[in-house]
Amino acid sequence: MEVIGATCVEYYKNLYNPVSMQPMDFSMFDNAPIHMSIGEDVACRLIKDVNRDEITQALADIHIDKAP
Repeated sequence: MEVIGATCVEYYKNLYNPVSMQPMDFSMFDNAPIHMSIGEDVACRLIKDVNRDEITQALADIHIDKAP
């Protein structure tokens, strides 16, 4: 059982290891059509504060078989 646990730990330690990850190439976004960007109103909604009721509703909307 310890071998399985150690294998799992080693896997996840190496999964997102910055040394082994290749640099991201974001140049694909350089020529993206303007319609692929979000408007100022949407950007503002993405960074606005949320209240307890919104969090409660979001959690209640998650299907019973899904993790939050």
